[in-house]
Amino acid sequence: MTNATIMFAAFIVSAVSVIIVFVAGMTSGVVRTTTLLTRTFYAFFMTGAASYFILMIFDWYYEKKHKEFISGKVADDAQTDSKEENKAPENKQEGFKPINANELPKA
Repeated sequence: MTNATIMFAAFIVSAVSVIIVFVAGMTSGVVRTTTLLTRTFYAFFMTGAASYFILMIFDWYYEKKHKEFISGKVADDAQTDSKEENKAPENKQEGFKPINANELPKA
């Protein structure tokens, strides 16, 4: 995930939170307008900050595991390459062979 997609996801979660807080306050009828707007304002920023933080933790964990996987894969490739270089070829018939037209299966 890029930082922009994480920020966009946090914005979407914040927008949903604002809608929920605003509708809940309007339908209850006991909340003053200024209090409702203040709650909506804080819901937007607090939900955005919390979701951004959680998504960044997941991104950090993913990057950490990805780097470990890549470094392990590179180390494994290096070990297999060194083993293959030391091993003598066993079958010398491998390689390009022209097709014999007489040996092809007939359909």
